[in-house]
Amino acid sequence: MKKAVLLKKLDQHIEEIYESLDNISTLLGLDVDDDDLSAMADTFRKYVEDAIEENEECSLSHIVEYINTNY
Repeated sequence: MKKAVLLKKLDQHIEEIYESLDNISTLLGLDVDDDDLSAMADTFRKYVEDAIEENEECSLSHIVEYINTNY
């Protein structure tokens, strides 16, 4: 698979993850009247976003850098 196609598909999947996180936050934070559940949804979202963006061992930027270097 060509680098540009791979990066584009990766970006599309990451966008889908963020859309899913939005949907989860909406469902658990707005559609259900439970402060504890809403707080858990916010924490869950933060951990997933941190895993994608700020994980020191392997973040999205590490993956993109690897693809750019090796493909």
